[in-house]
Amino acid sequence: MELEIAANDLDGEKINHYDFRLPTSLEKNGWRLPTLDELKKMCQMHKENQLNFKNDWYMTSEGDHVDSWCIDFSTGECRRRDHTEDHWGLCYVRLVKG
Repeated sequence: MELEIAANDLDGEKINHYDFRLPTSLEKNGWRLPTLDELKKMCQMHKENQLNFKNDWYMTSEGDHVDSWCIDFSTGECRRRDHTEDHWGLCYVRLVKG
């Protein structure tokens, strides 16, 4: 099955992994957060001008109650971000399906 990538960021605002809740209607239709590997591929596609993302941090599905894996689409940097700190844990969300 091929991965479908949402055309836009969810709600257009940053959120931290701890507070993120996928709307039930989207979940029922198969939408979800991307894995770290999927988001790395999306970042590469953005750098090659194949996808339109903000040059900012994006959230993956991989995390826990303390931090989560995120990728900076301006640099390609990948790291765990502590979401208990307002400014560090905030990321954009781009959903995928498949």
